[in-house]
Amino acid sequence: PLSPSAPQPIDPLTIVLLDGTWRQARKLASNLPPEIAMVRLQSLETSPIDLAFSSPLRTQAEPGRVCSMTAFALLLTELQCDARVTQGLLELLRRKSEVLLHATNRSWKSPKDSHPPAL
Repeated sequence: PLSPSAPQPIDPLTIVLLDGTWRQARKLASNLPPEIAMVRLQSLETSPIDLAFSSPLRTQAEPGRVCSMTAFALLLTELQCDARVTQGLLELLRRKSEVLLHATNRSWKSPKDSHPPAL
């Protein structure tokens, strides 16, 4: 038995994260069963996540769009998951981006500067 002060168990949540170009994701989303709810994430401007993570490897076609991993981190933040999980995901994104950018002799895409964000 749980004590009244202990965190109460919550029902598991299934998250479907579509990864691809915006065109691919839109096509995939149109094929999802109607019982799967779509969510809209808060604006990046009001998010605690560094804007440099919005799309580290490519420039987005429109403001407010982000890469899939950043969208997942935003969702976890909005769901009030442990911040260490979100920071871990963003650290993996930063490391992956640095390796890919170094291998292809490209620069970091950031609205602020050309340096990878610090965590």
